[in-house]
Amino acid sequence: MKNIITNNFITPQYNKNGVFLRTTHSFKSRLRHINKNIIYILKRYWCHFGINFQNKFINFNDIFIKKKLPIILEIGFGNGKNLFYTALQNKSYNVLGIEVYLPGIAGVIRKIHDSKLRIYNLKVIAHDALEVLQYMIPNNTINVIQLFFPDPWPKTCHHKRRILQKSFIILLSKKIVYNGILHIITDCMLYKQYIINMIRTIKNFINISNYFHSDILKYFINMTKFGQKAVLKKKKIFNLIFQCTR
Repeated sequence: MKNIITNNFITPQYNKNGVFLRTTHSFKSRLRHINKNIIYILKRYWCHFGINFQNKFINFNDIFIKKKLPIILEIGFGNGKNLFYTALQNKSYNVLGIEVYLPGIAGVIRKIHDSKLRIYNLKVIAHDALEVLQYMIPNNTINVIQLFFPDPWPKTCHHKRRILQKSFIILLSKKIVYNGILHIITDCMLYKQYIINMIRTIKNFINISNYFHSDILKYFINMTKFGQKAVLKKKKIFNLIFQCTR
């Protein structure tokens, strides 16, 4: 719990001489003021819905009440609206969300509490998604991975900050079960083409985006803040769905 309140979302790394190693991340962990309400929610309900970061693989059957259900993982769930409704409408799945935005984490926990609905299939982790995938998520365990409106970092000099690097996609492929799904939504055409071109070079995925009805896309757009903004700005939204055939 301490690492959440202090915004320590990244594990510090040092070389053998004790020099701090600076690495490039897809987000900036800004130390913003955390109001008392957010702290109260996290302290009061984290034990029910939160999973602390740890340097060992987790057993999903030990975490979720219902055992051996397929897993949906949402990376960067923002305000948590889509994460909440994914868990609510997919009771035959266990749902895991990873986020570093504290108001969003507190918001989805508060939404569960205020709804008075019995949602037992939802857990969240407040940490860097790359480290969570490397150290906590066992291989061949995730059925669906969702990344909705990841920051495109449009400037060329910032492309290194994009979460969807080739090494990251390869890491995802190891975590997804055979025939599992990687679902990406973006409103940036250049980022969309970048993603498609990159994943083409990875043998483990095939693009099945054209096989899904547009109504599925409309649902996810309405459930996300950036999706609603894209609609208001009349931006074209791209629905990218890849199947892992490893």
